[in-house]
Amino acid sequence: MRRGLWLIIATLCLPLSWSLATPGPIAAARQAAAPVAAAAEALQATRINIGYLGILSDAPFILMRERGYLAEQGLDADYQIFDSGARMTPALATGQLDMAPGSPSVSLYNAVARGVNAKIVADWVTGSPDGPAAWIVVRKDLLDSGTVRDYADLRGRRISVTAVGTSVHAIAGRLAERGGFSLRDLDVVELGYPDMLPALAGRSLDAAVLVEPFVVRAEDQGIGVRWRSSDELVPGQVAATVMYGPTFLEQRPEVGRRVMVAYIKALRDYYGTFIAKDPAVRAQIIPILIQATNFKDPALYDRVQLPSVNPDGYVNVDALETDYRWYISQGLIGDVVNVRSLVINDFVDYALQQLGPYPR
Repeated sequence: MRRGLWLIIATLCLPLSWSLATPGPIAAARQAAAPVAAAAEALQATRINIGYLGILSDAPFILMRERGYLAEQGLDADYQIFDSGARMTPALATGQLDMAPGSPSVSLYNAVARGVNAKIVADWVTGSPDGPAAWIVVRKDLLDSGTVRDYADLRGRRISVTAVGTSVHAIAGRLAERGGFSLRDLDVVELGYPDMLPALAGRSLDAAVLVEPFVVRAEDQGIGVRWRSSDELVPGQVAATVMYGPTFLEQRPEVGRRVMVAYIKALRDYYGTFIAKDPAVRAQIIPILIQATNFKDPALYDRVQLPSVNPDGYVNVDALETDYRWYISQGLIGDVVNVRSLVINDFVDYALQQLGPYPR
C-alpha cells in the first residue's frame, strides 16, 4: 500500500520526477541503431530490475539506458520507484531488485547482520564542497524574520528527514551537535521529499533535509531557503551507494559485471555534467535528460547543485564507517557488522579493466 501511494505521488510531482517504465525516444533510437544492436546480439539478452528514487541525482541510472550503455551489454531494465534507499534493502534480499541505489543505513546493517546477502559495490552520492549530498532548507519566514540565524536557533524546531537511521538523519544529528544541543531536542519527522514542500508551505515544518530538485522548487515557491550544505556538517559523507543483492552476487555475477560497466560509463557522464561542468559533456547530456525526464526547464540545470560522486566508482569506506559509528553512538544500532567487509570492489575493478581510470 505504501509503495503504491508513492508511485502515485511520484507521478503527480511533475516536473520533479520521471517515469522510467518505458524507454525514452533517445533510448529507443539508440537501441535500434546497428552498432548497438550488433553488440546486444553478441550477448544473451538479459532483463534486470533496478530501484530508483525519482530524484535528479538518479541521472546515472537514467543515462545507463538513454545512452544505450545497457543495450551495449545485452541488458534491458525494469525500474521500480521507492521513497527511500533504506526501503530497497528488503527488495534486494528477496530478489525483487537486482541493483539499487541504496542508503548505507541502520536497516541495511541490521539486514546484513541477520544474514541478508547485500553488498555495497559502487559509489553513488558522496558529498563534497562542489556537490553536497543534501541541503538544510529552512522556512523562508523564519530566516526573513531573523528567528533562525544559526544552528542553535533550530533547537526545539521540527525538521524532516526521509527515514530515521539513514544519512539524512545523521545530517540532522550533526546539525544538533553544531548547535550545541542533543538530537532529542529536535522534533524529527519522517516525510518523503514531495511531502516536505507542502509541509514547509503550511508551516508544519521549520526545516527539511532536502535534495535536488526539491531544493530549487522550495526556492521557486518562496517557502524555503537553501541555508546550509550537508558538507558543512558531514564532510565527504557517503550518503548513498550502489548495492547488489543475491541475484548478482550469487546467481548471475557475470550480469553484475556487465551492469557495472554500463553504470560507470553513465556515472562519468553525470560527473562531467554536474560536478566537472565540462561544457562539451553538458551539451550532450542535458538535452538527453530534458527529453528523457520530466525535468524540462534547461535553465534549472544551471541552478541545481547536485551531489558529487567518485567517477571511478570506488566507495570511501572511512566515510561509511564514520556514519556507522554515529548510529551506534545514538543507540540506533549495536556494533553488528564489519562495515569494511560489506564493501566489495570486484565489480568496479572489472569495469575499470574495460574502461580505464577517469581522466582527471
